[in-house]
Amino acid sequence: MSYSFLESKINSLKEKPAEQWVYIKKMTDKARKEDNIKKQHRAYSLASTYSRGEQQLKYSDSLLSTAYRQNDTDIIGDCYLAKGSIYMIEERYPEALKNYLKGYDYIKKKNNPYLVHNAEYLIAQTKIYLVEYQEAQNILKNVLAFYRKNQEKINDTDYSLYYIYALISAIDTNSHLSHFEENKNLIREGMDFIAKNNYPDYSAYFISAKGIDAYHQKKYDVAIQNLNEALKQYRGNWGHLTENYYLGLSYWHKGDKNSALPYLLLLDEEYKTKGKLDPLFRPALEFLFDYYKEQGHTAKQLEYVQKVLALGKTYERDYKKLYDTLQKDYDPPKWQAEKLKLENELKQEKRRKILMSGLGIVFFSAMGLYAYSNYKRKKHYKNLLYAYNQNKSYEKENQSRIITNPDSENIGMVPELSEINPLIVENILLFLEKFEKEKKYLEKDLNIQQLAQQCGTNVSYLSKVINQYKKDNFLSYINNLRLEYVVQLWKTNPKTKHLMIQEIAHKSGFNTAQSFSKNFKEKYNISPSYFLKRLDKDEEKIQ
Repeated sequence: MSYSFLESKINSLKEKPAEQWVYIKKMTDKARKEDNIKKQHRAYSLASTYSRGEQQLKYSDSLLSTAYRQNDTDIIGDCYLAKGSIYMIEERYPEALKNYLKGYDYIKKKNNPYLVHNAEYLIAQTKIYLVEYQEAQNILKNVLAFYRKNQEKINDTDYSLYYIYALISAIDTNSHLSHFEENKNLIREGMDFIAKNNYPDYSAYFISAKGIDAYHQKKYDVAIQNLNEALKQYRGNWGHLTENYYLGLSYWHKGDKNSALPYLLLLDEEYKTKGKLDPLFRPALEFLFDYYKEQGHTAKQLEYVQKVLALGKTYERDYKKLYDTLQKDYDPPKWQAEKLKLENELKQEKRRKILMSGLGIVFFSAMGLYAYSNYKRKKHYKNLLYAYNQNKSYEKENQSRIITNPDSENIGMVPELSEINPLIVENILLFLEKFEKEKKYLEKDLNIQQLAQQCGTNVSYLSKVINQYKKDNFLSYINNLRLEYVVQLWKTNPKTKHLMIQEIAHKSGFNTAQSFSKNFKEKYNISPSYFLKRLDKDEEKIQ
């Protein structure tokens, strides 16, 4: 197979990642075997493009190694820029900036003006995310001056778009620095350019920039009008958190706090989902605290105080340079004092409720319901421990009874699949035995297509064998293995009980903490947090 054929297949299989990776591996192996460094570089570039997370970073390192072997400073620099962009997607801005600066140092050696100014733009954009607005503006002035005069299309790169991106970033920076007069001209310049050169999809970005600029000028009605219009014009499924953030703040400062609430809660949902939040958006949580303070909702106040404090620790750890800037607006001792105060209020409120509930039928009814609920949870907890211990001992005592050969005397234990060759069933069962033993089910984004391919069979056969011999559909089979792994991990390695649910979910192959908790509760009828608390109590009794 030729390289052009392999690359064509890779690019055509974007919707079929399992098949796509077969061809990526073929291209990589072919280039290695032939010691074709340029094709190795291209193969790693495709691998990096079509992977995500830590795997993507791994391939970016391989890409860098092939770049160094070619001894071309532009290629080396471009690889560092690509790695920086991966960190940007992951919202790891300090690492992104570090790689962008390395790439910039290499690219400057040949001094290709397009590559140099592209690197400068990326550095400036990262500094915006790190709230280093003045430094970003100084860089963007130079970038903007270059792209005003140089908007050619070179190979597949349309540098007119870089001009548009630089304009949008410059406007954003000016808004934060209160350079509103300059922004009038830049917004007009951008709108005229996209109208003249037929870039209608970018209109929404300049309308949004106009809205954000109006917010910083305290023209909240103008901000709301433009931000809503931008959201209507955007295409695609992006969350556009920036627009929602400034809409929430605009309504808030207008005094319409109820209208602000849904927008601010979108930022809170982002934090719940990802466990982190861009420093720009942190005030949203502070406004939510203020909102519930006005409502007299003590528990909600405490929730947002805890989130603000947790974010502060994250910023201190991940954004050391930025943290000093953030502390000007964020006062940890103040929030810590607020936390202690609210915790005391909640304790007092709880005592009052307990005393008041001592009267009449309501108290007994409530206690009865609580007791019944607690009894059920304790029962489910005992069932889980019992089932776990039974399964564990069964596996130890009956490893030799695992059905791996449909033709053996053990086949009578499970009905045969008459429509599948027994040898195929045997191979699949052997593969699943190895799959379970090696804990391959902990891999994220695992699907039946990938597993069938690794097994050397088709999806239909694999699905039928799992249904027949494992008594589960594919998804339940994988999730049950993961959940059983977690329970065993907690019991055998006590330190893991103190990990955050999100981290446990990640370790066990679930994409989100919510997915892990949902599946755990569906399987065991109790939440993971309750299970862990009971485990701690049981261990204290034993000690």
